[in-house]
Amino acid sequence: MTAPLDVDPEMVDYILSQGYTMPLLGVIVTNTGRMPASIGSHSAKLDSGFGFTRLGADINPPRDHRLEPYSSATWWIDLEPVEQMVNLAAKDPRYNHPQHVRMVVTPGTGKAITTKESIVIVPIWAAGARDRGGPG
Repeated sequence: MTAPLDVDPEMVDYILSQGYTMPLLGVIVTNTGRMPASIGSHSAKLDSGFGFTRLGADINPPRDHRLEPYSSATWWIDLEPVEQMVNLAAKDPRYNHPQHVRMVVTPGTGKAITTKESIVIVPIWAAGARDRGGPG
């Protein structure tokens, strides 16, 4: 099941109640050219510069996947480790604020392509989280 980035929180609750309990972050890559293209890697990257990738996930195309002209493929990353990365980075006061997370793919050319769209993850101990044991 997929949902837009700006899905209503009530819809998220409904989706979870239906048994979809593993949130994923995905990127659809489309080859709009006339020549094949290879995708060498994919990752989720934070504003702070931290990044995360999950190599060998069964649901993803193989590394160095070849996209034929006018075809597309989707790569996925578990959202939970990305949230953990945001929380870990937030232990440094420079990163203790909401982080935009974008997907990045690197084609065979080696030039990384970053999505324009992002999701925002708020660290668990950002603003007003003293009662949860976080810094501050």
